[in-house]
Amino acid sequence: PEGGDQPSRVVALVDIETGEVLQTVLTWEHVKGSITVSYGHAPGIPVLVPIRMAERYVTRTGALVTGEATYANFRQFKTSARIIP
Repeated sequence: PEGGDQPSRVVALVDIETGEVLQTVLTWEHVKGSITVSYGHAPGIPVLVPIRMAERYVTRTGALVTGEATYANFRQFKTSARIIP
């Protein structure tokens, strides 16, 4: 607010066997709200990808604002390079 610092906190749910991050929740010290991202497997992608993001905020007047996004159709892009002497 008013251009000041905004301390934040991230809590991660991690699979103890694989070390994969399954979910993250971001909250702030001076904002009533959160962003939660859930991660999962996608065909052909060797790492977890964001599957769903949900946002939830309470305004100064007490109104609740929410939003949700789901992700699909993941593609992996490859590049290459070579050094020319």
